[in-house]
Amino acid sequence: MAYDIHDLRLSVDILKTDGVRCAFFTPPDVTGIMKHWTDVARKPLDVLLIAGYPLTKKLCDMFFEAADLLVFRYGSSEAVSVSYRVLTQLSDYEDFNCGVLCKGTQVKVVDDDMKELAPGTPGRLLFKLPGQFSGYMAQPHANTSVITADGWFVCGDAGYLDEKGQLMVLQRYDHVIQHKGSTVYPAYIEKYIRDDPRVHSVVIVPVTSEKTEQIICACVVLVPGSSMTEEDVKRLVSERGKDGAVTPDRVLFFDSIDVNQRGKLKVSSLVEEVKKRLTKQ
Repeated sequence: MAYDIHDLRLSVDILKTDGVRCAFFTPPDVTGIMKHWTDVARKPLDVLLIAGYPLTKKLCDMFFEAADLLVFRYGSSEAVSVSYRVLTQLSDYEDFNCGVLCKGTQVKVVDDDMKELAPGTPGRLLFKLPGQFSGYMAQPHANTSVITADGWFVCGDAGYLDEKGQLMVLQRYDHVIQHKGSTVYPAYIEKYIRDDPRVHSVVIVPVTSEKTEQIICACVVLVPGSSMTEEDVKRLVSERGKDGAVTPDRVLFFDSIDVNQRGKLKVSSLVEEVKKRLTKQ
């Protein structure tokens, strides 16, 4: 049989024929595998390895349909493996928790001026660890912006270490919003909206208003057959939100939100679509 490279039936056949019990798959991969998996007597895998994607409770729920144990690794091409977390059941999940630091890893959290923040305070993550890259080839200007004079790798993510020393990663640092004089982390807003069973997915984006202020817009995709109003979504945050969650200024509903072939969000195209829709209103 001839297979298209994006047809997950090939992966399903390999899992069955070769007896693979542990593997790395992306969320789109898992969706495709479960679509073609017909053996109700067992799951495709014993252990599913996950990396490269923000973990959500809904994703974990889907992953546990494919495996009995999840191993989540947080890292990057530059910093390799920073931390890891093992989940044996859905109740192990905790928003933003990327687990314990790998051996030899150091973490520093700083503000925009590169001043170290108090423990538990979100900010830009810096790492120093074994196997860390020494710089981009033939890109000296890029290297000065990502490696400090004393050897810290300046990560593009925002987060902090909790009281147990576990790494909490909120989102990309450049997605932080300055709203009415305060620093707002969209991830805090998204989690209260996303937890509602009527919501399939949500993305918070900033849009610059005519007054050059950033307004917060919630882009929501509903579960098929569900219904919500803009006020319903705002109440999810205003009534339950904490941890600095700010009620969105606007809410727009989408049939779907574009992602790339690896399932990652196309933020810039979404912001442009939001601007167009708000301009027409």
